[in-house]
Amino acid sequence: EPREIAAVLDELVDAGRLIGYVCGVRQNGRSWLAAGGTRSMGGPAMPEDAVFPLSSNTKPIAGLLAMRLVERGVIALDDPVDAQLPELAGPRVLAEPDGLLDRTVPADRPVTVRDLLTMTAGVGWPVRNPDLGEAMAARGVAPGPYAPAVPPGEYLRRLAELPFAGQPGGGWWYHTCSDILGVLLARATGASVGELVAEHVTGPLGLADTGFTVHDGEVPKLPSYPY
Repeated sequence: EPREIAAVLDELVDAGRLIGYVCGVRQNGRSWLAAGGTRSMGGPAMPEDAVFPLSSNTKPIAGLLAMRLVERGVIALDDPVDAQLPELAGPRVLAEPDGLLDRTVPADRPVTVRDLLTMTAGVGWPVRNPDLGEAMAARGVAPGPYAPAVPPGEYLRRLAELPFAGQPGGGWWYHTCSDILGVLLARATGASVGELVAEHVTGPLGLADTGFTVHDGEVPKLPSYPY
């Protein structure tokens, strides 16, 4: 029962294990919403219309947008990305996953849209090669919780200065493919990713408070503790 869920969450708040929450349940065609705790340590009560950061949700939304463009014939899953992302045409790949950064081989094949969707393009969190991770960080293109701080073209150029961690299709590397996919979607349509999200996702679903930025009027609704 929804009220039983709220009771459990209230117990966590009382025990100091949870600062605050907003809980929504859809059951038998009806929606039920409850809020508890506070917006911040010792702060005001958590409102039901609080705005929360949604970490890592760009990934499924970018996947949805990509499939919308596939459906409309703008891109195809097995298309090489070279047309939209010439910066990543013909990448170099580490000869050994944990090897030196100057020992590389050519990519066996081009990166495809499918590779970006499945995070198998060969670029991402280089768990097996700390040196590559440090080089990505030094160039401002390391995986992280926020969008890259440089323009899309510069972001891709800096990525292309470094070798890929592995061959396209040869493994799974978290995060970076989603950022690259966003650039591809924008270039393929001539629209920003924010505009595409509004047109194809948040707009049709009526998600008026969902987006990449927080408007001035919504700042008071944003909980001030980290997640």
